[in-house]
Amino acid sequence: MKTVQAILPAILIFLSLVVTINPVSSGATVVKVDPPLVEYHTNATGQQFTVAIKIVDVTNLYGFDIKFRWNTTFLDYVSNSIHVPRDTYPDGVLWNPIIPIQNEVNTTAGTYWIAYTSRWPAPSFNGSGTVFTMTFTVKYHPPQSTANIKLELYETNLADIGANPIPHAVEHGTVVLYALPTNPGDINHDGVVNIVDIVIVALEFGRPPPPIVDLRADVNKDGIVNIIDIVIVAVHFGETS
Repeated sequence: MKTVQAILPAILIFLSLVVTINPVSSGATVVKVDPPLVEYHTNATGQQFTVAIKIVDVTNLYGFDIKFRWNTTFLDYVSNSIHVPRDTYPDGVLWNPIIPIQNEVNTTAGTYWIAYTSRWPAPSFNGSGTVFTMTFTVKYHPPQSTANIKLELYETNLADIGANPIPHAVEHGTVVLYALPTNPGDINHDGVVNIVDIVIVALEFGRPPPPIVDLRADVNKDGIVNIIDIVIVAVHFGETS
């Protein structure tokens, strides 16, 4: 018993050194988009938002190679900010000295490729941090249907100081542009109430008789195209949806 008591302090010191030298992450390593979900229930055309790409719960990280993409039909790239190294960015990843390997934005294809590594005598990085942030503008909000836009981490590679791959999960992001409420005056559903909508009603004015040919002209669906239908369109003239 006395022998155990005598060596106990030494054992505790040894264990504390092990933890200091090689800390263990609290869970599985993840490369993710944060926030994972951006939602717009009203017309978001022209609105800006920013997401961060993060590495979470990593141990002995020494380099990364990440490829990211978005849908250019709906989103325009605005800017990005790289958070490397941690010495400069308190929320970043990797330690100085570092070697930038790749930093390429393709706004036409909607892709971004970034790769960095530390170099000797930099220590390994442990924990969680932001690799980069990226800001987008919503360029098109479809009026009649909901758009689910993937912010995709389509290739991710992490390496430790021994050049071994670090297993990790990937969590993509999503931008949801919900279908917009229909403007009753936009009878041809082109997103704007204009002279085209007026003409559609005017061509059917007074019908029936004869039967209504273009049923869109009966805006209030009472079976006749009259001044009421014209007024509904006129009240919303110039509006967009």
